[in-house]
Amino acid sequence: CAFLGDNVTILCSSPDTNGSGVITPNGETGRRDIVDIEERDSGMYTCSLDNVCGDTIESFYLAVFDPAIIDRETPLPPDTPDERHFGAGRSDGPMNVAENVTVRLHCPYSGILVPTTRWLLVASDRTTTEIVDMPPDIMLINDTVNRNLILVINNFREEFEGTYRCDTGNIAGEDEGDVVIQIEEEWNTTSWSSCDPDCHLGTRMRVVTCREVNTCILLPDNRCIEEKPASMERCIDRGPCFLDPQWVAQEWSQCSQ
Repeated sequence: CAFLGDNVTILCSSPDTNGSGVITPNGETGRRDIVDIEERDSGMYTCSLDNVCGDTIESFYLAVFDPAIIDRETPLPPDTPDERHFGAGRSDGPMNVAENVTVRLHCPYSGILVPTTRWLLVASDRTTTEIVDMPPDIMLINDTVNRNLILVINNFREEFEGTYRCDTGNIAGEDEGDVVIQIEEEWNTTSWSSCDPDCHLGTRMRVVTCREVNTCILLPDNRCIEEKPASMERCIDRGPCFLDPQWVAQEWSQCSQ
């Protein structure tokens, strides 16, 4: 066998024959060099030798393999309000989804020799567990026609948040791609407070929290992806506290004598 892109030499000769034999299917004599081998070069090759005592034919099948690869370019089905689609290895950041939607994770793969493909759940310590069917919430669909292993997660909720990894491999090589899925979050802000002090240059405050979009459950700030809005800013409520400088006189003290 050979791997896609290899350089291969086929020899057809023997010290017991006069000259070199013939290599078919192309009819080269003695030697055939295949540079940067392709899938079309796979097939049956025959070496034919003869001398005064007779002839002989030896045949072999040359198999050409290419590494298993995850397809990161093929368009995915369009999203709907109730169903989201994501592809393995297409984004480094987390993907946000609303609670209770259906999530479909696609892993389209290629390889001349059909690869072994699977979905894994990646734990916080980077260990992995292979995902199996757990209806009705989790289902695996192996689309052998389009070579796509689809992980379906129904009624997505907090317990399903995490990193999902597709890995695929054959004799020539392997590939993997991750998808990070989490419940959609957003920053929630209260109204600004009054400017303090209420004259000249002051500050005003507001409360900024990270919450789930649908349930409004309070979350740690690091769960919201977007930059956190300001919770304090400078303000001018009205002009200077004193329009013009002026003397302020206090009561006289007692006479010293």
